[in-house]
Amino acid sequence: FKRACKAFGLEPVWTSHSLRRGGATQLLINQWSIENLMEFGRWESATSAKLYLRRGEVALLLCRGDFSEELEQRLAVVSSIGAQVFRLASSI
Repeated sequence: FKRACKAFGLEPVWTSHSLRRGGATQLLINQWSIENLMEFGRWESATSAKLYLRRGEVALLLCRGDFSEELEQRLAVVSSIGAQVFRLASSI
């Protein structure tokens, strides 16, 4: 994952855990219920899930504008598989 980030010109602070936080945050943005998110993310407490998701939203806001237009376009192409992955994951 770190090599992929480097290839996209991202700072090395991104980790595979960033995918978990970002994925959960995107599911929240896509109107998933907190109950479904808790089950999918294996959270036992709604309080901890909401705190985790809130931090994910803050992280997204902070990183917006950090990317060049070219990098955003490349990331959009790579992330376009996300909807398909979420559909597959929700059917499990």
